[in-house]
Amino acid sequence: WILKQAGTDKFHGHGLVLVDPPYDSDSSSDKWNLLLLHHFNSRWPESCVALWYPSVDAAQAKGFHERVRQLELGDVLVAELTLEQQSPHLARSGVLIVN
Repeated sequence: WILKQAGTDKFHGHGLVLVDPPYDSDSSSDKWNLLLLHHFNSRWPESCVALWYPSVDAAQAKGFHERVRQLELGDVLVAELTLEQQSPHLARSGVLIVN
């Protein structure tokens, strides 16, 4: 729904989008997150997007960050947290903010 509405008269001017998407797998969640970031940047450039994402390991996070960089979204702030007691499903978590 929100992808169809972004860029219409319902979403104009400055705004904040908080994204906590569902996850099936690392590869599908990364693709979905990249699609969202690109879509909001192109259809609602005045928006600020805060995106939460899980991360299994540093290599996966680095790859995701590189793909975000390739989108050329402008300023991006990344904050990550590594869990002391890691599970096989979630070792790290991050928030990426695009303005």
